Amino acid sequence: MNGSQRRAARPSLSRRTPVPSSPKGSRRVERERRSVFERSWLLACHESEIANPGDARAIRHVARRSIIVLRGADGEIRCRDAGPGSCPMRTAIDFGQFVWVNFDDAAPALRDYVAGALDGMIATLASAELEVFACVTTPFDAGRSARPDRNGDVERGAVRRIEPAPDLLHPAYFVARDRAFANGHIAFAERVVRYEAYPGAAARTLTLGGLMPDHAREIAVFPGVAFRLRGSSLRVDAVRPISPQRVVVESRGLAPRSDTPKERAQRVREYDAIWGPFGCAREHGAGAGDFARRHFEVEWERRLGRPVSDPAIEALAG
Repeated sequence: MNGSQRRAARPSLSRRTPVPSSPKGSRRVERERRSVFERSWLLACHESEIANPGDARAIRHVARRSIIVLRGADGEIRCRDAGPGSCPMRTAIDFGQFVWVNFDDAAPALRDYVAGALDGMIATLASAELEVFACVTTPFDAGRSARPDRNGDVERGAVRRIEPAPDLLHPAYFVARDRAFANGHIAFAERVVRYEAYPGAAARTLTLGGLMPDHAREIAVFPGVAFRLRGSSLRVDAVRPISPQRVVVESRGLAPRSDTPKERAQRVREYDAIWGPFGCAREHGAGAGDFARRHFEVEWERRLGRPVSDPAIEALAG
């Protein structure tokens, strides 16, 4: 056997053999797709990503279904289901110029669906015309569809630090109360983050929408969108299941279009210091996480008509 034959026979370490889903698992995923994702408002992209007439984005979404987002010659944004017939989709542009879509014509309007969960961030999102300066798409294996604990720490993976965050040591942290909203949304209690406690941290002066430099807000919109605002840094995550074993997280960093070059450079540095590959962001507070996770699962159970803890019940029910 010559060298080329030996190389050809060597198995590839970079490719993964997909794990076939069982008929029961396929039925469960199909029911989640129909009952959860096709009846919820989903974040497609941001207006600034299709800024010019003729710009378009194709988005793989919700286990086999895809969406086309197009800015027409008239400047209007339109979304279509890329399936058979390429049907127009319900579209809304709101909450910081994000483009939202819904497969369900009978679903409530976007503002009614969000049910006030984003009220604490509306003033900030409307304070400036925003644009995306960073967008990272991270696929990863997942045995289940999107869950709230999937929506926060994907980008760090094995390099995530495990020591407790300094702000968790503040005695008032666990007094904070998160707020639950209809349709499974959560507004986490605003908190103060002691950036000066992190090694090498610099003084922060730049803000966004009037939020104090050391304050943080986070809002989760069911089933897979998270708005995270820390002083000058805004990150918005969208979780999309693309198969029974695969989930994609799109993380966008946003800043005011009116930034000067100096302001933008500072904002990007502060964004990277929090959410970059070696950033200081961490999951916060087991108690708060349990509350949010349970509220999420109650909505999931309501839509599927079965306990989220026992997927076999659905299989037995057919």
